[in-house]
Amino acid sequence: MNFQLRALLDATNERDVSKVDLKDSSIAGNTLYAWRDAKILDIEDYFGHDEKFYGDKFLVHTNHPVLAKDRTKINTRIGSKKRYDGAKQILMNAKKYDVKILKKILADHKSEICVHLNKLHPDYIITIASVIMDPKNGVMEVAWANPCKNLYRKYRL
Repeated sequence: MNFQLRALLDATNERDVSKVDLKDSSIAGNTLYAWRDAKILDIEDYFGHDEKFYGDKFLVHTNHPVLAKDRTKINTRIGSKKRYDGAKQILMNAKKYDVKILKKILADHKSEICVHLNKLHPDYIITIASVIMDPKNGVMEVAWANPCKNLYRKYRL
C-alpha cells in the first residue's frame, strides 16, 4: 500500500495515475486525483474493466461503483451511499474549495465518513487514517486514526 500511495504522489498527469495498479491493493480500487488547472479524475478499477470519471468543480466517490451496471447488494451498501450524499452536500454548501473543506468532510460523523470503534459491534469498520494528497507540491497530509481527534501530519517527497 505504501508503494502505491508513493507512486500516486509522484504522478503529475492522468497517464502517470493510470499506470498505478490498485486492483490488488487494500486501499481501494477507486481513487480520486486532482491537479490545479485540470479536471478532477476518478479511476474506478474493478469488475474487470477501468472507467474514468471527470469533474469540473468537484467529484465525489465513495466505496460503491459509479456505474449502475456494476452495483450489487454486496458492493453497494447503504453506508456508502450515505457517505457519498454527505460529502456531496458539504461540497455543495461550501463557499470555497480548499484543504480545510476536505478535512471537514473526512471528519464528518453525520454521514459516517469518520467512524469510531463501536464497543457493541467491535467488528464494524473504523477509520484507520485520512489522506489528502497534493501531487503538484509533493505533499501528503495524513491524520492517523480519526481525523476529528487527530492532527494531520505533512509528509514530503
